Amino acid sequence: MRHRTSPYIAKSVAHSKQAGMMNPAPTLGSRRSTVTPAQSGLSSFAIPSRPLICAMACWASMSTGASMAVKRLSDAQLEAFDTEHVSPALWDMLVRRIDAQFPHGRLRFLDVGGGSGRFADRLLARYPHAHGVVLDNSRLLLARNKPHARKFLIEESAENIGLLDGGYDLVFFNWVLHHLVGFDYRESVENVVRTVHDAAYLLSDRGHISIFENVYDGLLVANAPSHIIFRLTSANAIAPLIHRLGANTARIGVCFQSKRAWERILHEAGMATVGFDEDEHKPVPWPWKAFLHVGNLRCGLFWGTSVLNQSLPKYRLATTLDSLERH
Repeated sequence: MRHRTSPYIAKSVAHSKQAGMMNPAPTLGSRRSTVTPAQSGLSSFAIPSRPLICAMACWASMSTGASMAVKRLSDAQLEAFDTEHVSPALWDMLVRRIDAQFPHGRLRFLDVGGGSGRFADRLLARYPHAHGVVLDNSRLLLARNKPHARKFLIEESAENIGLLDGGYDLVFFNWVLHHLVGFDYRESVENVVRTVHDAAYLLSDRGHISIFENVYDGLLVANAPSHIIFRLTSANAIAPLIHRLGANTARIGVCFQSKRAWERILHEAGMATVGFDEDEHKPVPWPWKAFLHVGNLRCGLFWGTSVLNQSLPKYRLATTLDSLERH
């Protein structure tokens, strides 16, 4: 995949060069990311170089594959999603996780699909020593970000985060992964796996991935609602009907998962020690039970680190002992 800087970003870069505000951005291999500040100045974060773990070579090879094919939501569809979905209960769950991992509140975060920046603003207000990046492929939503000295904007798609420099302590996916829809169900799941896998490479040594998602568990078959809802929302022939029934993603598709399926996908993507918190179960209308096979529905927070980070201390210890033996 080649990174092409958008006109919106390129214009900001040119202006910053003229103003003498731009420092050379560190890179990861041959990849380079351009970050536009929500107020002034430019910045980018670089993941610290660290040794590759041979045992993970096969898993890591996923990054060398072809670019993902992801269907795009229209501006009208994006408008409907321009709201803050993190309820007070979910926010408290998240804050407990962050405070336990980062007690001093000094962190760098990436909000993937962060849109108009409401969630990022909430984090920056809570953690005065934090710095954040909002990434979204919608110029419409990015333009709605409020200026903030510690907030930066990137116009890019979620499936291309592997092009970015790293060093993030937290990478957030808030109701984003189920929108990485390909041209069939299998491709959609692969898009999620590869995107989370790429996010793992952006983490600092203490980094974690935080995922808010809707969880649809089936009445008898756990992941049956996922397949049924995907087929209905991605079908062109019945798109007008599905839209009238309330599905904003009609014709594009949506790929929700059961709790068990989400956990399997995240482990396959390279997340380790996946924790799970959930809010109250929502009432399921009888048509959803009858036609979509939905048994229970709730929002959940998946929280974990990368298998790279989990294995890194052991690798470093072995390297240190080997060095001591040689000397």
